[in-house]
Amino acid sequence: MTPVVHIITCATSADLFGSVLTFKTLRTGFPTAQVFVIDNASVLEAKPDLRAAAEMAGARFVELRERAMHSVLIEQILRAKGSGAVVFLDPDICLWENVEAWQFGEALMAGRLIPRFRCELTRTITEPRLHTSHLWIPDVAELLREIDSTRKRFPFFQPFIPSMFRSGDEWVYLDCAASLYAALGSRARAFSERELEAYDHLFCGSHLDFTSRSTDAAAIATLHAEVKRDHRSLKGAWRMQDEYFRTRATGEVVGLPRTGTR
Repeated sequence: MTPVVHIITCATSADLFGSVLTFKTLRTGFPTAQVFVIDNASVLEAKPDLRAAAEMAGARFVELRERAMHSVLIEQILRAKGSGAVVFLDPDICLWENVEAWQFGEALMAGRLIPRFRCELTRTITEPRLHTSHLWIPDVAELLREIDSTRKRFPFFQPFIPSMFRSGDEWVYLDCAASLYAALGSRARAFSERELEAYDHLFCGSHLDFTSRSTDAAAIATLHAEVKRDHRSLKGAWRMQDEYFRTRATGEVVGLPRTGTR
């Protein structure tokens, strides 16, 4: 089943680089898929160019008048879709090959595994999750049944909404979809190396200033500048990013090895 693709944009300035990067290669990765661009109340001066970029790529542009949490929108989109397969893409990724026919067996969610690591930007221990920049929901109806069943037993379960809490001397961060990743267990599938080679994500593509506290801020800024000149400079960046997470990893990763299927 060809998935329906959803891209959530939220431009906070007229500089649209990180908000339109995906449209350069969207149809390389998803040549025939139906694509919706959900604009999460971008600034007014950005909307005409966002709409033009989306429509040029054959996507339907949907405007939200009031800004919502990204994590809340994900569940709302799934509820509205109700069934079928859905893929969420961030607007700052590049797709290097056709991924439209990817299959993940019995998995209810598939994506890039971000391990537990010590994050210097949020000053927390960040729990493992499948990153929502390129997230597959192969069977929306089955995932929603699983979420609803979990909520019957644990009524305060929030599968996508981030949270932070203090544990002893440490602050712990469950980023978007970390709770769902933990709840799904073996039905959450991490991308394999082969799948990671098929695309790259420019972390903080639309909010580079957020990385200013990072010890790798200069390297990140250099990569952003290179990608602005030529989006193909992003190819293989996932390996550099993995090294960043590896050097900051803490404790055992609560998750699965990369055993994605294609």
